[in-house]
Amino acid sequence: MILLDVADGLLPRLPRENQSEAQAAADLEEERRLFYVAMTRAKNELDVFRFRSADLASSFSEELFAPDDSQSQAGVAVHHLI
Repeated sequence: MILLDVADGLLPRLPRENQSEAQAAADLEEERRLFYVAMTRAKNELDVFRFRSADLASSFSEELFAPDDSQSQAGVAVHHLI
């Protein structure tokens, strides 16, 4: 399984304009759930491509992987793009 563009604004995406705070929070939790589903569907390997730069880093990946992790556990490879 490959997860590309794991960066705030892309995954998770930015809230839509004119969106209520409650709806934005619900959308964020749905994206978090889908991110988790994608990771758990990986049978043997999971490759996560994320940005190293703090202004592009994804809050989702930062919750799971340390900033300098290249492999946090067997079968999971974290690739830094910048």
